[in-house]
Amino acid sequence: MVELRTLGVLDLRDGNGAEIRSVLQQPKRLALLAFLTISVPRRYHRRDSLLAMFWPDLDTQHARAALRRTLHFLRAALGADAIRRRSEEEVSISAEELWSDTAAFENSIRAGDLTGALELYRGELLGGFHVPDAPEFQGWLEQERYRIRDAAVRAAWSLAEAAEREHRSEEASRWGQRALALTPEDEGAVRRLLALLNRTGERSTALHVYDDFARRLALESDLKPPPDLLALIDTIRAQRTPEGPPPAGSSCPAASIAVLPFLNLSADPENEYFSVGMTEEILDALTRLGGLKVASRTSVFAIQRDGLDIRAIAERLNVRTVLEGSVRRSGGRVRITAQLINAADGYHLWSNTYDRETGDVFAVQEDISRAIVAALESRLVSAVPANPIRHTTTNVQAYELYLKGRFFWNARTPEGLQRAVGYFEQAIESDPAYPLPYAGLADVYHLLALYGIVRSADAYPKARNAATRALAIDDTLAEGHASLACVAFVFDWDWTTAEHEFRRALELDPRYIPALHWYAWFLIAMNRRDEAVEIITHAVAAEPLSLIVLARAAHIYYYAGRPREGLRYCQRALEVDPNFAVTYEVLALIYSRLGRWEEAVEAVGQVGTRPPSRAAPILMPYVHATVGRLHEARIALDALGFDLQARNLPHGYLPLWVCATHAMLGDLETAFRWLALMHEERSFGILLCHTEPGFANMRVDGRFDGWLQRVGLPASTCNADRG
Repeated sequence: MVELRTLGVLDLRDGNGAEIRSVLQQPKRLALLAFLTISVPRRYHRRDSLLAMFWPDLDTQHARAALRRTLHFLRAALGADAIRRRSEEEVSISAEELWSDTAAFENSIRAGDLTGALELYRGELLGGFHVPDAPEFQGWLEQERYRIRDAAVRAAWSLAEAAEREHRSEEASRWGQRALALTPEDEGAVRRLLALLNRTGERSTALHVYDDFARRLALESDLKPPPDLLALIDTIRAQRTPEGPPPAGSSCPAASIAVLPFLNLSADPENEYFSVGMTEEILDALTRLGGLKVASRTSVFAIQRDGLDIRAIAERLNVRTVLEGSVRRSGGRVRITAQLINAADGYHLWSNTYDRETGDVFAVQEDISRAIVAALESRLVSAVPANPIRHTTTNVQAYELYLKGRFFWNARTPEGLQRAVGYFEQAIESDPAYPLPYAGLADVYHLLALYGIVRSADAYPKARNAATRALAIDDTLAEGHASLACVAFVFDWDWTTAEHEFRRALELDPRYIPALHWYAWFLIAMNRRDEAVEIITHAVAAEPLSLIVLARAAHIYYYAGRPREGLRYCQRALEVDPNFAVTYEVLALIYSRLGRWEEAVEAVGQVGTRPPSRAAPILMPYVHATVGRLHEARIALDALGFDLQARNLPHGYLPLWVCATHAMLGDLETAFRWLALMHEERSFGILLCHTEPGFANMRVDGRFDGWLQRVGLPASTCNADRG
């Protein structure tokens, strides 16, 4: 008997246990088989209804021919008796020839064998599986996923309540936690489980469940649990026996601080880079102190925009102290004011004003850092370094030029990146032994190539030279190792060097965001998706309000086959700033993959109105093709006017979407020509070709694995979304 498993795993095997890959590798065939097997009530289906569901864009003649070919293929793969006919117009699956875990799950539910049903339910039905040109099938699949998951949830709660009635507390706890695991974002389920655990005396477990939920809520939504849930957990804490430590996260650490952006009080607004640089240098110094929790840069910069007072800021960031200050420059002098505030009562723990020559800025930074250490020394649990500030130059002019370069690099606009190049080069000219501007220059050239502003062949050799020079000066510079890793990954295709350099960068600075971000992309390219998700999650934990980190986290989840989880990161990015173009790019990808066409098109429209993105015209045909609007996709693609012969083409990662659109339209010859172009241009997009969902049609073509071998990527696998 053939076995089809679709709950949490996707597997199809014949009576001898051999995998039937010919069906698993063809989404349309697998979709038809799943529909005939799973749909309720179990019955014969008319061919005309199947045509509308699976081939809506074909005329009747071609759709019927496609259905005949697919049914013929399934009979050949599964056995002649697997597909039954009642007439020329009606077909169904033979339950005697094909066993399905979904059907077995529902049979167990009906028979009252809830334990057996939950043994079969290993995860979401066809988790994330998507057929782009069959929207009616996708709608049916979404409804079935919800219906079957709901049945599993109700079964788990029934088992939990039965165990509670029979005073089997551990079993009740286990089934209740299984129910919550199926709907982890459901506050009602959290409340229900906490109440159950409280009744059964499992209060320590209740506190762990609550802490996990609160941390996840804060991480994914930057929210706190609702008041009624807080009241419930307070009741549970009050009833808990006193032995044992308090739950983690119940209060902010004693040694914790947020460094607010120093205000630029100078007459010239161009001095903003200097006040930002002052803030970041002090932040960097404080993060090196053992036992001191320091709120991340982007979290602080984002939260201050809300206009909150010191106490509210401290509460949002879960810190006990706040450092704020200002910078005023006039000629060759600078006045820096700083004050450390106890958030609970608003009293100053320390404050000072420094009137110095600009050349004394390094000494001021060290004075401020030491003063903070002295004020918090009794709360620190680790030894304090003698010089927390890390200075890699004594040349103030070079230092200021470097700050300007990073300031414009952070803007991530074409104009900003070009200005950053100039400032980094001036910093190097001012102090050739200063390593940070070399690393900054490497990072700029990397982005110039990635954004398609400069060709990869022109940008990456310069990036490699700059990163190598930085490390020749200081081999302990995390920035230099991360920059070199990006060149080895994106341009050299030297996977061994890339991974070594990424790991070395993170060994030197585990919170260095560019290293975390690009190492996650590297792991996606290596088809190590779970590791990629773990790494990008560390990046989000380090910078929970960084727009680029949140948007790229969503992107990583998309290419890891988990678009629904990626959507949450896009929503968080929009809460921080609704005007960031990259968020809308990724949002368009995710919405299209989830079959939400109107929202995908709206997201593309938002991309087009927000510089510096140039992706909107290229993204539109991709979105149309993904959701099955093939006619509209072709019109939008033709309007771009790309000419492979004349090489009137986009650069950076944009060719990936053009290539995938041609593949989804069935124009494989043109798609492979675009793949060849990406190979020739060393386009970043080619590193994602074996995980790009739009390449499903290309992966079954024998030429595709040949291209993977040329690049050195792992063998292709079906990128079935997991939700």
